Amino acid sequence: MQLTNPVGITPRLLPGVQVGNGWIAIDYAGVDPNGRDIYHYYIDLQDYTHHGVDLYSGCQGGSLQEGLSSLLSFLDAWVEALQHQGSENANLFPQKLQEWAVGSADEIGMLSYHLKETENLILE
Repeated sequence: MQLTNPVGITPRLLPGVQVGNGWIAIDYAGVDPNGRDIYHYYIDLQDYTHHGVDLYSGCQGGSLQEGLSSLLSFLDAWVEALQHQGSENANLFPQKLQEWAVGSADEIGMLSYHLKETENLILE
């Protein structure tokens, strides 16, 4: 696997990005019956870890870069929802991530855009 900045090896020895004082790591968790890749992701802060396997690719499968980009997009949408009460996206992630995510909102948004617009940051 070849990684290009801003993607690097996280403390979990998985590809990911550092956001503020936290790390976001991603890996494959399998394939569902419809051929969609399932991603296992971790958000590691100094005092809290959130992990999930609820992130799926499109119907043709997806790369780790696409999965990481999607995760960052969901984080970006969540931060925006936190700033606008009543949004349906306000419950996408645990509240224990809120302070970190709101404080890193600009970085999350820029990384999300960069991963969508730049090819081959993660070569598998």
